[in-house]
Amino acid sequence: MFSLVFKFPATGLMMLVIGMKIKNSLRALKIRHRDNRMVRRRGRVYIINKIAPRFKACQG
Repeated sequence: MFSLVFKFPATGLMMLVIGMKIKNSLRALKIRHRDNRMVRRRGRVYIINKIAPRFKACQG
């Protein structure tokens, strides 16, 4: 997992964006936490978890 920090020069505001894992197969990631949900958005398959966001993943 990776994170990026963006700084907007006009306002001086800094924003932290936390990335997600990118995997070929999401079957193993789906069963890692009981609150993981598999959703399809814009033709891609995602694993989302609102309780523990560190389990976010995308198939690609």
